[in-house]
Amino acid sequence: MSDMDTKKALIVIMILLIIMNVALASYIIVINTGRDKGENINDYVVDILMQRNIEVGCKIPEDGPGASSLNLGDMLYNENSFDNLMAVTGGSYTIDSGGRLIFSNSPGDNAAPTEMNRTAVERFSHDFMTSIGLQIDDFILDFILETGTDEYDISYIEKDKSGTLYYDSYIEMKITGYGVVHAEIYIRTIRDKGETDIGNLPIQTIMLANLTMETKTVTIKSISFGYHQEGRDSDKAIMSWRIRFDDGSERFFAVDNGQEIMPVLEILEFNNIVFNCTLPQIFDFKSPVIYGESIFTIEALNSMPVFMNGKVEIDSNGIVNYVRTSFDDARYNLNKEIVAQISESFINDIGLSIREYYLDRMIVADDGSYDAYYVMTDSDGALYFDNFINLNIKAQGLAHVSFMHNVVGVGLDQTIPMAVGTILLDNLDTKNGQEYVVNEITAGYKKDSLTSADSIPCWRVIFENDVVRYFSAVDENELAVDED
Repeated sequence: MSDMDTKKALIVIMILLIIMNVALASYIIVINTGRDKGENINDYVVDILMQRNIEVGCKIPEDGPGASSLNLGDMLYNENSFDNLMAVTGGSYTIDSGGRLIFSNSPGDNAAPTEMNRTAVERFSHDFMTSIGLQIDDFILDFILETGTDEYDISYIEKDKSGTLYYDSYIEMKITGYGVVHAEIYIRTIRDKGETDIGNLPIQTIMLANLTMETKTVTIKSISFGYHQEGRDSDKAIMSWRIRFDDGSERFFAVDNGQEIMPVLEILEFNNIVFNCTLPQIFDFKSPVIYGESIFTIEALNSMPVFMNGKVEIDSNGIVNYVRTSFDDARYNLNKEIVAQISESFINDIGLSIREYYLDRMIVADDGSYDAYYVMTDSDGALYFDNFINLNIKAQGLAHVSFMHNVVGVGLDQTIPMAVGTILLDNLDTKNGQEYVVNEITAGYKKDSLTSADSIPCWRVIFENDVVRYFSAVDENELAVDED
């Protein structure tokens, strides 16, 4: 059995075990309830969890919410909000890779600190929230924690009129005697709400099925329900139970099936896969691409004036390679703008349009030369990695170029591409302790083999040190890379 088959088998076994645990927990509760109708189910759950080193330090809810979901819209704040916010609050604002609005402010030299207590902390937080246009009645205090002398962390979560919480719409603040010195704000608009007629599992069942033996005693401080995003970059939030522990950690479980909701990003980072970019969740293009013949022939290339000062040839894979062997006396003071101009001129000279190509990367070499990488694109923004133009430009001008442009057709088959997070977990060796740093992830199409005419949906992942790897979004396999 291959490593890939083994991983898939383990995933199936884990899912079956979760389902079995949920069913078994439900059965135990029903049996024990039937034996003595006066016996308190919650007491039984508390006793079982105690044997697993889990103390229940709060009330276990008797009833749970119905299954439902939210479709989320844009962030409440964006870069256009900065000027107005700064005018009101001072300080500085940025937006991080996860979409959170980050506020920072340093107290002035002549500022006198306020004597701090809980009342002062809440007053500072209310004033700050009001100043950025939030209604305090739309939020509930989630926690307040003294982290140092006259220093507090405080968090509010958005709620609706019925009191239902939106766990992923929150504002967290660090407050000192000078007021709010740091804040992280993540609030998304709600497009619509979807109700379902799917039943829900009791929280008691979910707890017994998911809360397993701990090596040291932990305490459950609160159990609540509300909407939680399926993933950090997901546009959907589902009704969930939140269990919070005494160390501040939280676990979320879907109310309809009891499965734990763990953002893909957290799983990846746990496995030493870290990101300097946003982790895409959705592949926007579904149809495979079929390539036809190259639009270039060696006869046509040799007749083009742009190739007169060097040697041009086409290899067995249809890739055109041109090496310039003679240069005139002109020299360029290279920068990105001049490199882009030289590249665009070359693309036009070989009969292609710069509007068909996307400047993918531009890298400066140690000798001052530039490598410019262009990829074919269309009006929908899809990238066709097998139709490319790679140029090496020195101070004397264009020195080397490799490119390929085949006729593109769209296949009839429809596929549902897989998320890149799952694919990375299946393909990267996360057991050897190596850390993988991802700088960029892009969706597009690439051949499933060097000789194939079919180009399938894929994820291109660029790691640190400009290591580029392609992964099929159809079957998870890594795709071959042309060596040119």
